[in-house]
Amino acid sequence: MESQELPECPVCLQPYDGECTIPRVLACGHTVCESCLLNLPKKLPGAIRCPACTVLVKYPPEGPTTLPKNIDLLRLIPGGSENPRKPVNKSKNVSNLPFLPRSWSDEFYSNWKNYLLRDDTVERDQVSLLPVGSFSSGGEDGSLFKAGYLVRVMDCLREMKEEERGELGLVLRAFTKQNCRICRVLGLWGDLGDGVLYLASEKQKRVNFLDKNLGCFEKEGVFNFALMGMEMCEAVISLHKEGLIAGCLSFSCFQLDDFGHIYLDLIEVLLTGRGIQDVVANVGFSGKKIGDGEIRMLFKDLLKRDVFVSPEVLLKLLEKEGTGVECCSLKYPIRYSSDAWLLSCILLRIVNGDVFSDEWVEYMCHIIVKASENSEIDCSSVYTSSMEK
Repeated sequence: MESQELPECPVCLQPYDGECTIPRVLACGHTVCESCLLNLPKKLPGAIRCPACTVLVKYPPEGPTTLPKNIDLLRLIPGGSENPRKPVNKSKNVSNLPFLPRSWSDEFYSNWKNYLLRDDTVERDQVSLLPVGSFSSGGEDGSLFKAGYLVRVMDCLREMKEEERGELGLVLRAFTKQNCRICRVLGLWGDLGDGVLYLASEKQKRVNFLDKNLGCFEKEGVFNFALMGMEMCEAVISLHKEGLIAGCLSFSCFQLDDFGHIYLDLIEVLLTGRGIQDVVANVGFSGKKIGDGEIRMLFKDLLKRDVFVSPEVLLKLLEKEGTGVECCSLKYPIRYSSDAWLLSCILLRIVNGDVFSDEWVEYMCHIIVKASENSEIDCSSVYTSSMEK
């Protein structure tokens, strides 16, 4: 059950508390905290522009302390109306005020504010982090006003490309609730130290996934392997239920909790995807066709890292980078079955060890080269041949 949202200043986004953030009512009817009113630019003598509706309103020469308090808002604050005669603290110093005029709409803020984590609530070693953007220095360039944490994070979101923001929103809407076998996404967190905006998620107990499970198989046999495989399948199915396809997986994507159950770390899946994109981009054959030798080196590089990518996804990435293999078309589309391929690779790698990786590189290259004779790669034949082998 969600907690009640407290009313907040439309400028600095700080909740009203009646002491440091005092709600003052302007002539237009909108409410702004006393500290921000002190620092709003004076458009005309004795007038300021309301930050909520942009209407010019009268500003008393004595300052905002003579404006009426919004008593109705103060009543919404827990314990705020118990002592109405309680003396209030003096306004904040101008140089430290977290203030900057907003460059985004109320609707935009309403859509994102529930996904924003406070700057002091995240410990790096306790969560998984994925960089998704960067924000400005927030007034550290010598200007009078210093942007607050929430303002800087919101500006970072506003400056993102629409496509990037849409993908981020999809992940937050789908995985901030608890999903079967998937580590819950906590929200967006900005690190004021390095100026980076991160997507943060839960982190389960860290262990070496491969070594841990190889030891279990030797002692307790097939039962542990079957249980582990089932939970890995459940995790990937949970991903599919939200309309997402992994396309690539690595051992680091799977984590064990304190009870030995497997969870899929979505942040690690996204990081693995970024890593594969970097490997493909570093092939260095943009705009050219690559053959057997380059494909073999590419697969070896990925498998050396225990990273698995389905053939159709890899070929799509090569195509995106302007690099093609020595054949013309891709017949098999990217769909949910692409992740079934990845799971089988990981399970076979666990059972057979390094032997699987060595044989698999040669086998994949053989299939691709053979398919190039017909100027077409039919990944369905790769799957069929793999099952027979």
